[in-house]
Amino acid sequence: MKTPTDKGKTNYDWYAKAFGKEVAAIKAASPNASILIIGPSDMSRKTASGYESYPNVPLIRDAMKKAAFDNGCAFWDLYIAMGGQNSMSSWVSNKLAAKDFTHFSTEGARYVSEMLYNTLRDEYQEYLREIGAI
Repeated sequence: MKTPTDKGKTNYDWYAKAFGKEVAAIKAASPNASILIIGPSDMSRKTASGYESYPNVPLIRDAMKKAAFDNGCAFWDLYIAMGGQNSMSSWVSNKLAAKDFTHFSTEGARYVSEMLYNTLRDEYQEYLREIGAI
């Protein structure tokens, strides 16, 4: 599959289809498994005005989300969870990401895992409230 550096692409239906086939294969191998797809993080490139998000990260995220939902999987939007467009710069500034503006530091990866855990915990508590269990 292509990477988030694909230039000029605005339609990622091909990505949703290819990723969907991969998810379907995993589901076929383990039909009773619950699957959570974690979307891509923000990642940035150097421009004349500083660091800016790759413009196609949201397109790839949307394609992954479509493939997840089309296959009955859950989806967690890491891009939005970390702050959305141009958020990677603050992660680098806070030593949560590497100076390549793409990869998390060890501390950043730990922080992302805590964000995911907290989201799952909060959503489960909301579910329990909705069904009247608490």
